[in-house]
Amino acid sequence: VGASWGGVGSFGGALLSLPGIFVASCAFAACGLAATAHPKSWEFFSYFFTFWVTPMFVFSGVFFGVDRFPDYIEWVAWGLPMTHLIEVVRPLVAGYEIGLLAALGHIAYVAALAVVAFIAAYRHLRTRLSSVPAAQSADRACRLGHGAATRAAGGSRSPGCGLRGRLGPPWLC
Repeated sequence: VGASWGGVGSFGGALLSLPGIFVASCAFAACGLAATAHPKSWEFFSYFFTFWVTPMFVFSGVFFGVDRFPDYIEWVAWGLPMTHLIEVVRPLVAGYEIGLLAALGHIAYVAALAVVAFIAAYRHLRTRLSSVPAAQSADRACRLGHGAATRAAGGSRSPGCGLRGRLGPPWLC
């Protein structure tokens, strides 16, 4: 769409920005997973959009530069992953120069956020799932058709999911 309106100054830069966009998509997915790990009701998801998605859309420099904001908003904006992604993608797509170290620093920040968010989500989900009583866990595994297969294969059941053993990777359970 941007190319049809003359918004892509460098197709090579647009292709070069794809790995950064992939890293950012992993970060956004991990942040969404972390947000999904915490709610106890559906109402929590409105907080996710109110306090994460909307500020990122408004303050990350999508429409104009972050330097136009007051200093305290600028600090918030630089904490958002979208700001770092835009600082890399915009110059590449427009055909402007960008320093290699600056680009790698921005992508490293987004990648670090992805790792932290994924670890936080993993730990919280593991804690929540391990708090399910073993009887409910085994019953759920049997409803999924894995309980009998796991017992027949000699695998053990963890209290968390009932699938540990020969079915699937050990880090899943």
